[in-house]
Amino acid sequence: MQDYVEGSPLTLFCHAESDPPAQYTWSSNKTENPETRPQLSISSLSFDHAGNYICNASNPETGVFNSTTLEIRVWEKLFPPRLWPEEFFVKEHMNITLNCTTSEHSSITVSWFKDGKTVPTKAIPSKLNRTLTIPDISKDDEGLYTCEARNPGNSAMSNAIKVAVDSTSPPGKPGLSAGQIVGIVIGCLLGVALIVVVLYFALKSTGVGRMESHSSNGNIPSAPGRNQGVTDTKPS
Repeated sequence: MQDYVEGSPLTLFCHAESDPPAQYTWSSNKTENPETRPQLSISSLSFDHAGNYICNASNPETGVFNSTTLEIRVWEKLFPPRLWPEEFFVKEHMNITLNCTTSEHSSITVSWFKDGKTVPTKAIPSKLNRTLTIPDISKDDEGLYTCEARNPGNSAMSNAIKVAVDSTSPPGKPGLSAGQIVGIVIGCLLGVALIVVVLYFALKSTGVGRMESHSSNGNIPSAPGRNQGVTDTKPS
């Protein structure tokens, strides 16, 4: 069995020891070929040329003959797949999906590579490997990604795309851990409590001062019902 790509040439040779020299006939897919030489040539293979090729060699005097068979398979010619989007610049922990556009024929397999090596196991391919999802992306996932289409006859590599990951926090909005957030909340609550206590004592002190000021204005309080006035008397 031999594999060829559509459009490629095919040349088959057949040889048999015979005296006098053997006569040759060719057939393929149960169809006789007019070629009578020990060589059969096809300039450009198509899918219709796939099948079993049989060479028959016979002695023209004795009639003794022999035959041999070779299976020829013809495969789709592959062109470089298109990998898109052309580049990724994403925030850390996001999910991204890469798309490899190539033939949908079932005989074609697609493989993914990062920096020339098989992609990490965390990457999730689709059923036919035409897409690749990278979950919870990190700095370790940065690099050049490619996909390769392959069948038994040939293969083709895609363009490379660059994946870059931004692991920094947005300006003015630094990331906080759970412990830091709890500490900030507790600090705010203590601050509010302290302000309340200070205000309470401040207000209380102001009220006492007013009472003392009223009692020391020079008047002497008298018992209820008594005349609080003072009568001047002159000697008689």
